[in-house]
Amino acid sequence: ITSTAVRLGVVGRNGKGPAILGSQTIAMPAGVVAEFYASPAVTDLERLSAVLRSGLGRLPSFRTRSIGLSLPDALFRIQILEFDELPTGAADREKLIRWRLEKSAAIDMSGATLRFQVRKRAERGHIVLASVAKQDMIASFEDLLSGLGFEVWPILPSSFSVLNFYAPYLETRSGTYALAQLAGGSYSTVIVDGGIPRFYRYREIKASAREEVVGRL
Repeated sequence: ITSTAVRLGVVGRNGKGPAILGSQTIAMPAGVVAEFYASPAVTDLERLSAVLRSGLGRLPSFRTRSIGLSLPDALFRIQILEFDELPTGAADREKLIRWRLEKSAAIDMSGATLRFQVRKRAERGHIVLASVAKQDMIASFEDLLSGLGFEVWPILPSSFSVLNFYAPYLETRSGTYALAQLAGGSYSTVIVDGGIPRFYRYREIKASAREEVVGRL
């Protein structure tokens, strides 16, 4: 979901990894979704619900009652963290990552939802790809999808979802690759080396510079 469009897809497996079985793109009415970390993301839940209901009804091969959701990176604060050691327990692990984000990245973790993925380094330690979002923002989307009758999977920033979808294929082609995602008025880049995310950057694009940025990408 972005401020300009809803992109819906049915994802399955084809023996080689994840595959898109059907997709649908619907224009988002202006002003329904805002892409700002500190502002309410949804200004009109009823209109957004109607858009989703309409789009899902058009999807071929759509049978599941479980749904995942990707949101613009602008709604999150994303960091790559390095740890020599991580606790084995889930609660202790999350507590440590939250503490690190507060101390090293100066992110206010009060009232925040944390999503993270851990990759073990070949040499020693771990790399954590972490994202933080306002808890009430995540809850508003969870309530919306639950109201449509779905079991809601974790809501992730779009960079996480794109990386998770393409990584199984890309890692068969090269140990090092970059993913650049252009969406609306921003782009994000993830660089992976040896299966480990090494670099992440999010940038807004001024309308006057969009053509130049697209050309450079």
